[in-house]
Amino acid sequence: MNKNNQRETFGIKMRIKYQDKPKVIAALTSALGDRAVRICATDVEGGALEISAYAEADSTDELREVLKAVPGTLSLEIWEGEGDPVLASTKRSADLLILPTEVLVYMSESMGDMMGPAGAALSYHVAYKMGERLMDVMSSIREPREVGEAALYVERALDKYGLGDAEVYVSDDVPIRVRAVVRPRERGFNEASAGMVRGLVAGMLSRALGRQLSVGTQVVEGGVARFELVEGGGPGW
Repeated sequence: MNKNNQRETFGIKMRIKYQDKPKVIAALTSALGDRAVRICATDVEGGALEISAYAEADSTDELREVLKAVPGTLSLEIWEGEGDPVLASTKRSADLLILPTEVLVYMSESMGDMMGPAGAALSYHVAYKMGERLMDVMSSIREPREVGEAALYVERALDKYGLGDAEVYVSDDVPIRVRAVVRPRERGFNEASAGMVRGLVAGMLSRALGRQLSVGTQVVEGGVARFELVEGGGPGW
């Protein structure tokens, strides 16, 4: 039990044998209840589902107990908050993100307004390098072991750094493809600031997966950014 009576954040890694994926995910969601922070599910070989998740609880024992309700569990690993790679990166944010994220968004928008496509491209490249550095710190704490865990790191990093609520899907096909939707906290994205977020995502995932990801499509509707990244060539625009 946390002596301050506040829940701690834990990372969860599960492998589950399944026949009906929606039922398994529903059982997991029900078991965690309001403890769940982020859940990412990825198909792996042998008809199994790899779950990467973050949850808030008083102890690892509490999580192990509630997760007994999930059928077909093949393996379960829980790591404590001290080993949380995303929280570790936010503690070192002065070294990683020299400017607050709201300033980065404003800067990228201004560069796009003043310099057009060239300014937007520059913003993307700067963010790409920052994303690489962020993932370097996260991986030094705990290296992502598969694509689902890498996607989870990115989703939670964008949340913790105040950039928005993200859904990131990574295919493990060849070539790798990434689809992402990022909903901003307050003011909406424009093409340039969406490109900056896309650069962060591309840099983080390129470093995590050991593959160069370049830009696919990008659409901004109602301030929400939707974009694709594809494996190949390096940080293009």
